[in-house]
Amino acid sequence: MGLSLSELRQEIQALKPEEREELLRGLIEDLEGRPDADVAEAWETEIKQRIADIDAGRVEMVPGEVALKRLRSEVG
Repeated sequence: MGLSLSELRQEIQALKPEEREELLRGLIEDLEGRPDADVAEAWETEIKQRIADIDAGRVEMVPGEVALKRLRSEVG
């Protein structure tokens, strides 16, 4: 007979953090499938561009709470 969910959680919590991370990544992959390499590459390019824009001063940095307040007022 298999482990109950409670027992399984206890077993998982006993793992090292890196082992839990590996397990979690595997479970997510099982649910969502393997990441699309083109999408991952596109995100990597986007992230690098955004960092370059910040470093070059081309964008205004806004604190998270201010950004959320603006969004709430627009959606609101």
